[in-house]
Amino acid sequence: MSIKHFSKEEIIAVAKDIIKNDTFIGIPDADKLSPNASLRETLDFTSLDIAELLVALEEKYNVNMEWADTGNIDTLNDVYDAFITSIGKTRKSTTTLNTIQKQNRNAHMKYTKQDVVSTAKTIIARTQGLKPNQIADKAYFVSDLNFDSVDAVEFITKMEEHYNIVIESQDFDNFSRILTTNLDVICDKFCNYLNTKAQTNKTLLQKQK
Repeated sequence: MSIKHFSKEEIIAVAKDIIKNDTFIGIPDADKLSPNASLRETLDFTSLDIAELLVALEEKYNVNMEWADTGNIDTLNDVYDAFITSIGKTRKSTTTLNTIQKQNRNAHMKYTKQDVVSTAKTIIARTQGLKPNQIADKAYFVSDLNFDSVDAVEFITKMEEHYNIVIESQDFDNFSRILTTNLDVICDKFCNYLNTKAQTNKTLLQKQK
C-alpha cells in the first residue's frame, strides 16, 4: 500500500492521535490542535518530542523518513511536509526499521540544555501535578518540588524512557543524588551524558558502514 494514497488530513489526524496516545508524549487535548499551531509553544514540545512523533509515524506506515534534524519542524503541517517528502523510500521490516531509527536518532541528535530542561519540567509537571511554567530552572527537588526517593527514581526512569537510553551502572551515581541538588545541575548532567552517548553511537554506526 503506497503512502501516496493518504491525504494530508489523514496524516495530520494520525499525528494528532500519536500525540494524544503515545506513551512518552500523551497530550489529552491534541485533537484540538490547529495544523499551524506551534508544537513547541502550545505543547511545550522539545526536539526529542518531535523526534518521537516522527519515529511513531515511521513505525505506523513502515517507512524510513531519513531525517536527522528536527529544528525546522514545529507544526503539524511541518510534520506532514517532512513525512510526505519521504515517500518512495524502500520499506523495511518493522523490527529492523525500529532498530535503525533508534540508532540513527540517538547518533544524529544534538542535545541542548534548553531541550533537556524543558523535557524534565514536562515530566515533573505530570508526576507532581504542576504546570511546566511553574517550575523554576534551578528548583530544588526536595524543598521546591516535594520529591522523595520514589519520585527521584521515577523521574530518572522517565528521562531514560524519553531519551531511549539506559544509564550505565558506573554513571548512575551522577544522577542518583538528585534529592540533594537542583534541576539545573541534573539537567546539565543529563545533557552531557546524552551527547556523549550520541557521539559513541555515531562512532559505532560509522564503523558498521
